Amino acid sequence: MGKIYDKKEETIQTGKNTASPGCETPLMRKPFIKQEILLLALLVIVGSIIYSNNLTGPFIFDDERNILKNRHIRMTQLTIEGFRQAAFESYASSRPLPNISFALNYYFHQYDLRGYHLVNILIHLITGILLYFFIKVTISLGRTEGVQSFTL
Repeated sequence: MGKIYDKKEETIQTGKNTASPGCETPLMRKPFIKQEILLLALLVIVGSIIYSNNLTGPFIFDDERNILKNRHIRMTQLTIEGFRQAAFESYASSRPLPNISFALNYYFHQYDLRGYHLVNILIHLITGILLYFFIKVTISLGRTEGVQSFTL
């Protein structure tokens, strides 16, 4: 008896996909994953270079009110009550996450500008990476077979 031809097995052994289009194997995705890692590394490097001059800048705009004059972010202990006060009793009580971020910055290094700016840069870099994955997933949804379009 002859051997049964298995397209998946051939793809794994040879790295060539003879299966139907759109059928990816782990071997085929490897080069793309490397490209994606390089792209994200480039994004982080370029973003770091662009924002690096920000590390020595002064507090500006609403920083005086939200950081320097905001007694609610001056945490000396990490407590639930301290986080609550920082989040909801600060001047900008509608912005609890930035207020908690300011409180944590103050807790770790008081008014050292580099710490505040470094956290800001990290937030921007992480947001850029998350945006990349959001766009990637959104685009791939349009290519997925079986996705139905809805018309009004």
